[in-house]
Amino acid sequence: MTWRIFLIASLILVAALSLFARRDNPDELPVLKRAPEPPQPGYFMTDAQIVQTGEDGLPLYRMHANRIQQNPTDLTVALEDLRLTYRIGETTRVRDWTLTARNGLMPQSATGIELQGEVEISGLMPPVGEEPVTLRTPSLSVDLQGNTVHTDAPVDILWGTRGRLKATGLTADLKTERVKLESVSGRLMR
Repeated sequence: MTWRIFLIASLILVAALSLFARRDNPDELPVLKRAPEPPQPGYFMTDAQIVQTGEDGLPLYRMHANRIQQNPTDLTVALEDLRLTYRIGETTRVRDWTLTARNGLMPQSATGIELQGEVEISGLMPPVGEEPVTLRTPSLSVDLQGNTVHTDAPVDILWGTRGRLKATGLTADLKTERVKLESVSGRLMR
């Protein structure tokens, strides 16, 4: 019988302690920690074409890529096997400059593209109908708003039957079709 009294007294004591503990922090409930949510996936497209238009509604450039994928962490966009076509000139003298590369990286703002791997620019130099010009380089920065390109890497320039130039470093304005070469070697013929 004494063990029953001891058991009842212990239960009363535990109940009283629980009641007093509850009174000290009545609103505090145990907090469960939530597992962090996994990062949200960015978008991706395959065999995609993007057209950027100007204020007049006409295309400024067209970009085609075999794969476009957004990084959800920094919102940059990776491009694979891309072809970027700029339409330059007035309605009577329209020319296209085409840029191709194995890879490209575009910031979230989409103001430029960093091209890598077998980068090539090709088009016709004015006046329309002259021989094609092709520039090849391993890397190139493209300013999509300023219509300029730049590289500090080696550049190989082929100008139809006129000849070939090699340079290290290039800055070009695709709109005005002006090219500035750094260290140059080669030969052009008239």
